[in-house]
Amino acid sequence: MGWVGSILAELQITWHVILGGRAVAVLLGFVWLMLLRTFALCLVVTFGLLFLLSCIAISLLAWDKAGVIGVANLSDDLERSIDTIKVSSGAAQVLATVFSVITGILLILAFCFTRRILVAVRLIQEAARTVIDIPSIMFFPCTTFISLTMLAIMSFVGGLYLASAGEFDPVLGSYSYASTFAMQGSDCAVQVLDSNPLKIDYSGSEHMYNISSAEAERFCVVYDGDGEKAIQGWRMSAQSRIATQDSINMTALSQGGRSMTVEDWLGGGFKEDLPFRASDYYAYVWLYHIFVTLWTYCFNTACLAMVIAGAVGHWYYREEGMPVDGFPVARSLLRLCCFQLGTAACAAFISALVWMARMVFQSIVKKIKVLKTVPMAGVAFCIVSCCIECVERFVKYINRNAVIVAAIHGQNFCWSATKAFSLILANILRVASVSMTSFFLLFMGQAFVTAAATLCVYAYLRFNPLDEEYNLNGTPVATLSVVALLSYVIARLFMGVYWMVIESVLLCFFDDCTKSHPLPETLAIEGRMTNKDILYDESGKPPRRPRRQRRV
Repeated sequence: MGWVGSILAELQITWHVILGGRAVAVLLGFVWLMLLRTFALCLVVTFGLLFLLSCIAISLLAWDKAGVIGVANLSDDLERSIDTIKVSSGAAQVLATVFSVITGILLILAFCFTRRILVAVRLIQEAARTVIDIPSIMFFPCTTFISLTMLAIMSFVGGLYLASAGEFDPVLGSYSYASTFAMQGSDCAVQVLDSNPLKIDYSGSEHMYNISSAEAERFCVVYDGDGEKAIQGWRMSAQSRIATQDSINMTALSQGGRSMTVEDWLGGGFKEDLPFRASDYYAYVWLYHIFVTLWTYCFNTACLAMVIAGAVGHWYYREEGMPVDGFPVARSLLRLCCFQLGTAACAAFISALVWMARMVFQSIVKKIKVLKTVPMAGVAFCIVSCCIECVERFVKYINRNAVIVAAIHGQNFCWSATKAFSLILANILRVASVSMTSFFLLFMGQAFVTAAATLCVYAYLRFNPLDEEYNLNGTPVATLSVVALLSYVIARLFMGVYWMVIESVLLCFFDDCTKSHPLPETLAIEGRMTNKDILYDESGKPPRRPRRQRRV
């Protein structure tokens, strides 16, 4: 087996260590959330300054290599180190210009978005508090993962059934329906089909017949894509079969009826009595199969977002000092099953429809041959494709926020979509700052979980007698690679759920900001909470937080 056998043997020995590495990755995910709850601002400021200083250093180094400034004259050691870097003057000038522009943009953003970045950090900390108070919210996606796995299996099996539809054609090496659908755009087949109806002269009589797509492709394969030879070959074959009364007789060539037994009819002969040919609708069946798969996938993700948003809304709008009880995730799932499945299905249908439209458009563009000869047509189609993709991303973003608002307020899809769009439009700069900050921290979280879990497994294998007991030679690269891959997947799933929590907290925050008496959490996130805001309202009495309406 060679190196493959060595890898399999190593994984067979260390499989329990791999399982332990997965558990460590989950634990490290919660550790990262606890770090965000306390040190999010420190992390953002520290790494932001390090990145800014790195850009400044690269800019100065590039300008020095371009001969504009003399940074290397400050130190002999620095000058020797810089001299080892071989870069042309023109490339150094371009590099210096790019990084100088990046540095300037970072400085402007840091100056203009300081307050909004602070709000984003507080929102991320509030989301971390939510996850720590409701830890089950991070494990609920396991059910979604199981449902998506079942969907993938069902879609794969359905695709296999569709791919094997019709009779197996030994000439084409595939099933008749699939080969017709896959090869119907070939030049030879188009030429043969355009010659329909074909006329056959035999014994002084003429017979007209429309050759099918499967037959056209079959003869095109036999005659190496030559359309004229394929037509001549079909005529000779048809005449020979008419003369010998072989598998295709005069009645078959003239498309007349034939008698059959009940067993033959049930075994597939019923297709002869249909007013249409099943192969003509094969492409539409594939489109239906793909659309249902996309719709089901979007429905699963919409249900996941609604369950998480419902639990986050319960946590955010609870009364001051009220503990998180009553299993908010289970109650949110129950509300979804009883009242909100239609909202999730509507949002999923719109997302799947736009997604399917983009896929169909790209498939059509690939079959248009004029794009190879007219460059401007290719540019136009590329622009249209980019616009369609932008529309798809916009629709999916609005739908995701709409289902979050629907889960929080219990309203229908249209009302929730309008509410979500108005909240996002009114706070577009805050959304941008939260998105950038969250992306930065979540990326750091993925790197932290992956690296720390891999290092823990390496330390266990390095300082544990497992190496001597099971006779592992050298560094277990395969084990560490598998652990790193699984840790990365777990971190992506973990941070993906956390991103949904951040979006839910963000919309709760935007919605509460529009009220005359925001909640203390909202005031704390905005950074304008004072003792007067907490202790007194306009009447001079201590304010009471509005009691959340009791739900099922």
